[in-house]
Formats: sequence, C-alpha cells, structure tokens
Amino acid sequence: LNIFIYHEGDLLEGCGGYFTDIAFRTFDITSCLKNGENKIVLTAVAGCFTPCEDIYLVGNFGCILEGDKRVLTPLPTKVGTSNLEKQGLSFFAGEATLSKSFRLDSAKRLALRLTPSEGTLVRVRLNGVDCGTLWAAPYEVELVGAREGDNLLELTVVNTLRNLLGTFHSVLPEWRGAPPMDFCFNSPNWTDEVNLVPVGFEDVELIAE
Repeated sequence: LNIFIYHEGDLLEGCGGYFTDIAFRTFDITSCLKNGENKIVLTAVAGCFTPCEDIYLVGNFGCILEGDKRVLTPLPTKVGTSNLEKQGLSFFAGEATLSKSFRLDSAKRLALRLTPSEGTLVRVRLNGVDCGTLWAAPYEVELVGAREGDNLLELTVVNTLRNLLGTFHSVLPEWRGAPPMDFCFNSPNWTDEVNLVPVGFEDVELIAE
C-alpha cells in the first residue's frame, strides 16, 4: 500500500526513522509548520482492508484538550505533582522529573511518603543520590544524603503508554488494561469524552526523625 502524505499541499518525502515502534515511521515537518492552523493530508487508494492508524505529532511541546480539539502549547516548565495529563502533557508517555528545593536547619533522618496515580512509578533522588523507586504500597523510602542547609529533591514520574496509544474513550481504569474491543465505538465501555488516565501522585509527605 502506497500512502502519500501532504502538508499544506506539499508532498513529504523520505522517512526519518521511527517512533516507539518500527511500524510508526516518522517524517520531519518542522520546516513546514506555521503559527495557527496546519493541515496534514494522507492520500491513498482505499479499499475494504486499507489500514489507517492514528497520526502522532512528536516533539518538544505541550498539548492541552479543549473539548474535542487538541491544542499544541509550549512545553510546560512548572507543574503540580498530580494530574500531569491536565497540565499540558495530555498524551505524554515516558519520564518527567519534578524537582523541589528545601532547607534543613540541621541534618536529620528523612523519609518520603507519597501516593502515585494508577500506572505510575516514581524514582526518588536527593542531592543527586538515588534513594530508590516507589511502585507498590506503602510508597515510602528513606532519603539518603539529607544535609543541613539546601537540599534538592527530584521525583521522576514514569507512566504507561495508555495516554499515548489509547484507548482514549474507555471508562475502564488503568489496571483493567486496554482490551481490543475498547478501541471500537460500539464497545460497552465506550464514552464520547476523551478519558485519559491520571499521571503523577497525590500526597507528598516528608517524615523527619
């Protein structure tokens, strides 16, 4: 099957590699983009079994949902710890490191306790020292290397591919997975609203002893 891809009437030629999987071929369209609305057109001879998967725009930018529209934004630099998918990272999949500085009047034994969202694990570093990975209850780890004065806490959030590859219209929670039928509009789990799973963590607590 030959598929021709056009942006604003210009044919895009050549494959620049792939994204996530070798089946997702990539084309560099950076030089074609303009501020405002852009149009990408796929042209092919279609038949009953012509495959047409989702199109992904990949790059260093943010994305927010406005109803049924996806709006590209600058990549957010400051976010809260919960619901990253609602803070300009709607279809994000991968790693995001959140950092926060704090001061200690004296060196103490510190522990961190937090509650990740479904499908999220968190790697913890304090002052550049790896303190461990939180992926199961009780989600608590000792903060090795705490010192008097300024300290830098880094929490690297890692999520699944659910918000990137779907399903986007299933009411099932993350732990139920994504059965094939949930990609179809006649699924009993279908909702017309885009239903992204939460990314991040709710409660963050420093425990000093």
